[in-house]
Amino acid sequence: MKLFTAGLLTESSDLTPIPTTEEAWLVVRGGGEGRSRMVFRDLLSLFREMAEAKGWEVAEGRCAVAFPPGGRIVRSVYENLRTMILDDLQQAMPVDGVLLQLHGAALAHGYDDCEGDLLEHIRNITGPDIPIGVELDPHCHLSEKMMNHATAIILYKTFLHTDMKERAVELFNIIADTLEGRVNPVMALFDCRMIELFDETYEPMKSILESVCAREREADILSISPVLGAPLASIADMGSKMLVITDNDLDLARNTAEELGMAFHEIRGQQSQYLDIDRALDQAQERAAKGEKAIKLVEYSDLAGSGFPTDGTELLQAMFERGMTNVAVGMMWDPLAVSISHDAGQGAELILRIGGKACRYSGTPMDLNVIVEGVHKEVVIAGGIGDMDLGDVAVVRSGDTSLILVSKRVLRYGPETFRELGVEPDDKQYLLLKHIHETDNINVWGASLDLKKWPTTGITRPKWPWDENPFDLV
Repeated sequence: MKLFTAGLLTESSDLTPIPTTEEAWLVVRGGGEGRSRMVFRDLLSLFREMAEAKGWEVAEGRCAVAFPPGGRIVRSVYENLRTMILDDLQQAMPVDGVLLQLHGAALAHGYDDCEGDLLEHIRNITGPDIPIGVELDPHCHLSEKMMNHATAIILYKTFLHTDMKERAVELFNIIADTLEGRVNPVMALFDCRMIELFDETYEPMKSILESVCAREREADILSISPVLGAPLASIADMGSKMLVITDNDLDLARNTAEELGMAFHEIRGQQSQYLDIDRALDQAQERAAKGEKAIKLVEYSDLAGSGFPTDGTELLQAMFERGMTNVAVGMMWDPLAVSISHDAGQGAELILRIGGKACRYSGTPMDLNVIVEGVHKEVVIAGGIGDMDLGDVAVVRSGDTSLILVSKRVLRYGPETFRELGVEPDDKQYLLLKHIHETDNINVWGASLDLKKWPTTGITRPKWPWDENPFDLV
């Protein structure tokens, strides 16, 4: 047997003006190249190791990753990346199977479904009978085109993607069993007609995922994947869904997907871990009154991992209005403020306009009297999916507020990065983060995250929260 593996991964936002350009992509081949460790390359290496353990041959195509995500991919950039992967596949032919690491929410100018487009081109090369397996992020737009051109699709089950390796093993085994004639996977997808942020570490999503895992153990069910969806796209396929794979039983797949999908639909609007600004700040001040320090507030309305610019001022302005100034902010994207700070040099005292520059969701700029406490050139830190390039960095202080300003957006950092850049997090009452941190957060759902006000005119309706009871309207 011979397998072909490749990857294309980014999560695009229609709400940010920052295009995903050629510079944003790290492109490596298999597990043997690249300037940094990258989790998606590691998963492709896992595919190779499992195949080689069976005595199979593996041809490794390119793996292209752009994180943190931004706006739509420049059209020519996507088309060039697609050509690279397709050329790799052509050179590898004939193959017996294909395994892909994709995200599922990549958008390009002229392409609302990059993954579906890529899969269609791959299927045109392989022909209809070659099994194609795909691992996706749960924050995806799972389309009919993806379903039509893949044999088996499996999503990570966890909000923070802690089960990526387990899902890769599951996908490999389904494709291997298909090639060896033990199973015939068929898929069904149920549209739940909603979108929200769901996290299985909290109820009620925790119980939904427990139900999914219990049903997976039933006879002839190979895999079940809740599709959490990615709300930042104005496209028809945006939304939450339920995907079921069975062994040659399409009725079972459809019935199970509908049953679990309707249960999933019923928990809409109940994810109470995301607080509005006032409730979040009340909670933070209550914890501060009990003596806690370095209380972490995650600003979901300006999240790097969702493609936002990370120059938003909404939460910081609200904290200042309450006198919550003993705070460290990071990492705030403001190349202009960084450049001015570098030109002025460490120790300089400035009136600096910070944040609020990129788009309508960025809030208003803050004019602060600051002292430049540190300037750093071309900073690279270790991140969760590979090395993260912050570009030039400036650390400025206004009163007891410290702001870490970066010239390149970044995600997957922790409080230790504050320390590396000269800000001791434990000396601060609050930490305002522009990315998801793994533990003990106060998750802030700012006014900018009012879904009903987003310009998502391209979505399929009816859909909650735009429509209160979407299944009653069709």
